[in-house]
Amino acid sequence: MTPAPWAINDPSDPSGYRDSDSSDTGPSMALAKVATLDEQIARPILDVIDALVVVLDTEGRVLRFNRASETLTGYRFAEVEGRHVWDFLLPPEEAADVQAVFAELRAGTVSNSHSNVWLTRDGERRWIDWSNTVVLDSAGGVRLVIGTGIDMTGRIRIENELIARQAELSAVLESAVDAIITVDDHGLIRDANPATEAMFGYSASELIGSNVSLIMAEPERSDHDGYLRRYREGGERRIIGIGRDVTARHKDDRSFPVHLSVAELKLPGRRLFTGILHDLTERRRIEALSSRLGRIVEAAVNEVLVFDAENTRVQQANAAARRNLGYSEEEIRKLSIGDLCPELTPARLEEVLRPLRDGRQDQVVIETRQTRSNDESYEVRMQIALVRSESPPVFFSISEDITETRAQQEQLQQAVKMEAVGQLTGGLAHDFNNLLTVITGNLEMLGMRLGDRPEAGELIADAEEAADLGAQLTSRLLAFARRQPLAPKVIDANALVLDMSELLRRTLGERIRISTVLAHELRRTRVDPGQLQNALLNLAINSRDAMPEGGILTIETANLTLGERAASRRIRELEPGRYVTISVNDNGIGMPPEVARRAMEPFFSTKQAGGGTGLGLSMVYGFAKQSGGNLDIDSTAGAGTTVRMCLPAVDADEDRGEAPERLDSPQHGRGEHVLLVEDDPRVRGLAARRLEDLGYRVSEAEDGASALRVVESDEAIDLLFSDVVMPGDLDGWALVERARG
Repeated sequence: MTPAPWAINDPSDPSGYRDSDSSDTGPSMALAKVATLDEQIARPILDVIDALVVVLDTEGRVLRFNRASETLTGYRFAEVEGRHVWDFLLPPEEAADVQAVFAELRAGTVSNSHSNVWLTRDGERRWIDWSNTVVLDSAGGVRLVIGTGIDMTGRIRIENELIARQAELSAVLESAVDAIITVDDHGLIRDANPATEAMFGYSASELIGSNVSLIMAEPERSDHDGYLRRYREGGERRIIGIGRDVTARHKDDRSFPVHLSVAELKLPGRRLFTGILHDLTERRRIEALSSRLGRIVEAAVNEVLVFDAENTRVQQANAAARRNLGYSEEEIRKLSIGDLCPELTPARLEEVLRPLRDGRQDQVVIETRQTRSNDESYEVRMQIALVRSESPPVFFSISEDITETRAQQEQLQQAVKMEAVGQLTGGLAHDFNNLLTVITGNLEMLGMRLGDRPEAGELIADAEEAADLGAQLTSRLLAFARRQPLAPKVIDANALVLDMSELLRRTLGERIRISTVLAHELRRTRVDPGQLQNALLNLAINSRDAMPEGGILTIETANLTLGERAASRRIRELEPGRYVTISVNDNGIGMPPEVARRAMEPFFSTKQAGGGTGLGLSMVYGFAKQSGGNLDIDSTAGAGTTVRMCLPAVDADEDRGEAPERLDSPQHGRGEHVLLVEDDPRVRGLAARRLEDLGYRVSEAEDGASALRVVESDEAIDLLFSDVVMPGDLDGWALVERARG
């Protein structure tokens, strides 16, 4: 076999082959000589060599192992001498390959260099580059293999890190949503990521080599090369290291805003600039929308507050909140929600906000009271939401002043209650009135039959007086229930007030001074004048009782016109239109709100027992409602009371006729036919007997429908005598209209 140039003869065998190119003074020959020396001589020499030196026989067993090898692997030579190198130094996946190398070595095929991995005692992998030298015996066969190795682990790790970083950088550039370009010091594009292609519409091949002004809009497009030149020559910075918003240009020639930041990279003999461009189109759209929303919120009629999610301190407040609460922007930012809403104690506020913090609800709605800077309070309905997108998160609240809404709800509830009480009272009063009618009617008839017995006459008179008192009470109840019979006329309320002034002075006494304030050109109203006088008298007596030490009673008239909005604030109790108001005002003790709310309820009274029935205001309220108007009470404890009647106005010539005059005595008939209509059989029977006693022929009907059948028959009817309130579809008025038709 012909030995390789790096094979040398055994220095201890003079007859061995010696390569013509080898030299006894070369490093391989020197190393071979050392390797064949006695251990005690060879060891110190090998240990001073920095490289790894391992001498193996042809079977791969360790014959020499220098100190550098011991230090790297953690094994001592005594531990590894005579062991196969693949048994302890090589990982399993490389052992077979090295064994194959030694098999080839024994067959005469030798590799002068290779790389493999060594395992240290601690299991650490080290990458080694080997340079091999073989020592031949006299026959030219391989006797020893001397491996000289260099630990490449550090270098390989650095190279791998560089490769990994390059891959990461490439991945960042490839996946970045912002455009990233590299430009040389002449302004020519050297590299561009995919986002640049997407943002500007150019392909990479169109961009690379072009001047960067290609993607700029004016004025930057024309000025860019000048910027770059002045920076190179004098260091003037316009964008480099600063960053600013500029206008970019798309391939389709449209312009759009971008934020440009530029960094400089200095390399030997040249420099590069890396530019990052962020598209501001969406941001500008959101900013414009936010600005618009901000203006809308600032102009909103409801109060809007933004407060810190942790300490609940107010951060922002719109104009409505500042105006309603009475604070400036600077003042309100010093306050917390608890300061503005004293009812929201820390525990209560946390209870309200916890569902928002926990994510169980998107918003909460509460009703509470807010306090103004002057300590006045008002009721609000507050909607609160947690805005987690803000950093740090904030609460956003919208508050609506519901003071007027609450007042309207209370008015509506009061109106419904009064209507229900009126229905009940009216029904009872109607039935009781029927009973009294039977009683008084029979007492009258009994009196006529027992007229010659004085003792009986006295008893009958007492009973009639008691019945009359009951009838007065029933009349008041019917007035409240809006069922009393009225005789309305078109009147001048000013004249009626003047006519009553003297009566009121005599009734109220000298300690009450009466003042009248009468409107000029007061509209006329259509009411029952007697009932109106009675209502004013009741109101005046109430005012007198509220001024035990004396005072001033003022009666004032005025015209009132209600539009749609004004009427709606009265919960539809008054329709839009023209009205006449008559107000009775006193400067007496007044009423607290809870008393004023119930003042018109029947039998409600603040007077002591025996001081009144509690029906005075109820009767006035019922009269006003039955006349098509309403009654208002405005009272403050310690400051007096004003009761205002609103009555519908009419034109001066809109007199719908006078009530028929009453006859002083009953007229006797001469057999005329009277159709009597009454649903109560006792009242109907009494009325029939009275009419028959007066000489009339009577036919009876229990309701409007049966009476109408009699009217439509062939029987002649001289007089229709009907109750007004009856069951069924036909009441008294409807029956009269049908009968006339």
